[in-house]
Amino acid sequence: RTQASQGVALPLKAKALALQAGRSAPAVLVTADLLGVTARGTTQVAKEVQKRHRIQRADLLFNASHTHCGPVVDEQLSVAYGLSGEQWAAIQKYSEWLDATLVRLIDDAIAKLRPAHVEYGRGEATFAANRRVKFTPEGPVDHSVPVLQVKTESGGRLAVVFGYACHNTTLGDSFVQYHGDYAGVAQA
Repeated sequence: RTQASQGVALPLKAKALALQAGRSAPAVLVTADLLGVTARGTTQVAKEVQKRHRIQRADLLFNASHTHCGPVVDEQLSVAYGLSGEQWAAIQKYSEWLDATLVRLIDDAIAKLRPAHVEYGRGEATFAANRRVKFTPEGPVDHSVPVLQVKTESGGRLAVVFGYACHNTTLGDSFVQYHGDYAGVAQA
């Protein structure tokens, strides 16, 4: 992108799901509509979560949807942007806010732990393509969609987690609004 966001076309999401088997420590999945997460940010969040909940770093999984229509975090891809000192200061402030927000999301997920059933399934979507076809014309494409569903003991849905091996770039580089791309639309 060559300019700052011009608004919000689809709100970005960050979510946390805590799972616990028996008396073991919870494992927490944290997802965010971002291009990626950084080592600095995940380290900061993990340190705070370990202090608050005694959850080890190995029990925290951070995942970014890889939308190209989200905010810059830390100095991620800093060589790609010609940003001013004022813009970098705003990015740092946002990155610190994001860390605190992710910690609160994890706090909430742990507080909401209750008996549940976990189910696994697999679907299929066929819009993914290998973008390296000029190098490997018959390159691999995975159309599987693994799905994890968490239900209450009475069968109500608590959470759905899915994955799909497709670059989250269905919106062109002239699109300059916040948007979760296809993963955001699937969440909505």
